[in-house]
Amino acid sequence: MPRTLRVLLVEDVEDDAVLVVRELQRAGFDVRSERVETRAQMEVALAGAPWDLVITDGSLPQFSAVEAVRLLHQTWLDVPCIVLSGTITEEAAVQVLKAGASDFIVKGNLARLAPAVLRELREADNRRGKQRAEEALRRTLQRLDIVLRTLPIGLYSVDHPAPGECTITWMSENTERICGFPAARFVADAELWVSRIHPDDRDRVLAEFHGDHREKPSSTAEYRWQRADGAWRWFLDHSRPVREPGAGAHQHLGVWIDVSDRKALEEQFLHAQKMEAVGRIAGGTAHDFNNILAVVIGYAEILAAALPAGTPSRGQAEEIRRAGERGAALTRQLLSFSRRQVVQPRVLDPDVVVAEMGGMLRSLLGEEVVLETRFAPGVGRVLADPGQVEQVVMNLAVNARDAMAGSGRCIIETGYVAPDDPRLPRGTPPGEWVMIAVTDTGSGMDEAVRARIFEPFFTTKEDGKGTGLGLATVQSIVDQSGGRIAVESAPGKGTTFRVFLPRTEEAAASRAPTRSGVEGGSETVLVVDDQAEVLQVTAELMRGLGYKVIEATGGAQALRAAEAHRGPLHLLLTDLAMPEMNGVVLLERMRAARPGIRGLFVSGYAGTVAPGTEIRVPAGVPFLAKPFSVQSLASKVREALGTPAPGMVTGPPGATGRPPG
Repeated sequence: MPRTLRVLLVEDVEDDAVLVVRELQRAGFDVRSERVETRAQMEVALAGAPWDLVITDGSLPQFSAVEAVRLLHQTWLDVPCIVLSGTITEEAAVQVLKAGASDFIVKGNLARLAPAVLRELREADNRRGKQRAEEALRRTLQRLDIVLRTLPIGLYSVDHPAPGECTITWMSENTERICGFPAARFVADAELWVSRIHPDDRDRVLAEFHGDHREKPSSTAEYRWQRADGAWRWFLDHSRPVREPGAGAHQHLGVWIDVSDRKALEEQFLHAQKMEAVGRIAGGTAHDFNNILAVVIGYAEILAAALPAGTPSRGQAEEIRRAGERGAALTRQLLSFSRRQVVQPRVLDPDVVVAEMGGMLRSLLGEEVVLETRFAPGVGRVLADPGQVEQVVMNLAVNARDAMAGSGRCIIETGYVAPDDPRLPRGTPPGEWVMIAVTDTGSGMDEAVRARIFEPFFTTKEDGKGTGLGLATVQSIVDQSGGRIAVESAPGKGTTFRVFLPRTEEAAASRAPTRSGVEGGSETVLVVDDQAEVLQVTAELMRGLGYKVIEATGGAQALRAAEAHRGPLHLLLTDLAMPEMNGVVLLERMRAARPGIRGLFVSGYAGTVAPGTEIRVPAGVPFLAKPFSVQSLASKVREALGTPAPGMVTGPPGATGRPPG
């Protein structure tokens, strides 16, 4: 298929123009031409259509070939121009070629025209291809420059003339953005890069990059490097050799990447793994210890009830019970930290919770610390476990007391926090929040201490004066409740802890009425626990409260006992976490056989039946945490049964609850 050739002919003789067109057609071109004679006509033609070729006569009455060539170049069009002439001097030919003509051909030798046109078209195509490639390269480099300026990446070139020698010969301009030093500084100062490598990393890095690279395919290292502002950042450094023919030095091209954010995430992940492991150990230990304490406290109460009041033996038994309760308080912190405490959230008003703790907090802080509470209007409500919220406030108050080491002021305040409040920690999900803040006028903390305060078992107190679990427990409870916590402190300026809990529009739950004394009954209760000692003491306490008791050491035995029992079964009192069959499953299967039976769960924590499967207390089924007192046991049993026992006697702890007479 013939190539279309758009030709602008600058020619005053029409016959000569026809001859040119015929010669081009004979060469195989599909010629589309236009003939002009004057400068004005040529200007219009150049502006009006794209052209592949301009052919101009060497001598025109009103317009010279030199002027035609110059006019073409003034338009910045990349179009070849060939001059044809019948009579022209050598000097005139030189002038048109200097003006920019592509070739000069005598009209008597038109056989040269077609080869000259083919050559010029080919060269024009090559020029345009080169221009397109250069433009594409320019755009690519421009995009690369934008990317480099955006990413924390620097490029560099170094020469290694010999092992142990290293000279930086080039650094990309964006290096200044990631390290604070201009690129030229690295080239001018040979010691800059080495001098700012962290001392603990320097030997390792120099061994990697300054050794003999002649047989090494690449070098890679991660290390700390001090920026111009003094901050230490982590960098990934990777280089590969580029051996140019004839070059004596071994050149390396490398990339320098700021990976500080990635390293921070790795450290957070490792810390989370460590906390998970510590939490599992702490939770398991607390659960086992709670079973032991349940036996100790239970038998201490049974023993105290059997001894005459006022005797030394009665006092000793009660002291055993109090020691057991102190141990139970410690295990509650371990369970909260490990997130294995059974959580029973309900809608709370934080103002009410803090206000009701006022008396206990004043006793806790002591006479030399002034307690000040500030309740803001319209704070709102939260969905949380009331016991856990109280523990958060109590632990923060204890931390404030210890920080003041004597006299001072502890301020506990509540407030509504809008989604855009600047006090919210970075990364807080959008939404409305309720704040509980505890501020002290104590010694404050430096940055190093602040970075570790939520680590379990970390404490700045003297040996024997702190467990290091208080703040770790606070953070675990806050996380478990879907909240956030922030701390603001400086040496000599005191400390403020701000706890943010998600705000809810639900109405606050009403509190169930409390009964004084110990209330027993005469119903039949199936008691199930896989720990024989705990089962035995629980059964004795229940019998002491007047109940008929059937004992079982596991789910399967409990189902067989229920099937064998011909009388009514009013209550299933079962451990929540047991091997083979947990308490929730046992209650479901028991209700399938006895639809009217009530349930009461007891446990040291809500453990797991299988990895990733949490036991959840069903709605409407009461829960009693181990270890428990006879009074709390009696109260929960009556709550589970749903009504007070008719004709039962109420009285102080130790009363049997049997009917009079």
